[in-house]
Amino acid sequence: MKHLLLLGLLISSGLAGCTQQPDWQKATNWTIYNIQGKNIWKLPLDSLDLYIHQSLNVDTMKTYLAKVSAISPHGAAWMGAYVTTCILDNKKRKVDISTYGGFFYDELQKKYFQIPVDLQKGWLDYLGNLPGIESSN
Repeated sequence: MKHLLLLGLLISSGLAGCTQQPDWQKATNWTIYNIQGKNIWKLPLDSLDLYIHQSLNVDTMKTYLAKVSAISPHGAAWMGAYVTTCILDNKKRKVDISTYGGFFYDELQKKYFQIPVDLQKGWLDYLGNLPGIESSN
């Protein structure tokens, strides 16, 4: 009986540790922040509204996020970033978007995601041409 109880505890703790990939197409309220010259990793979520910001087009974001895949952090080359937020699964998330590699980092889950290669140029052009928004280097 002890072995069954122990097995049950191990299985349930293992399942609790598994997180599902978010459905990024369900994200709403995308906002991008002008944080040029700031260390994005030290900016808390609750301070972002102090910076100049603007809404991103939800339909445009859905197009780019349609076939997102999780990636390993080992190939992530940060050469600049945009700081964005969105609402997903009823939580506001800080999402750091690379200006170079077509990938982004979800600070809530601490995971990296990549958009399809064939959409990356359009994605970077869209973000790079927003008036009044500059990336952090």
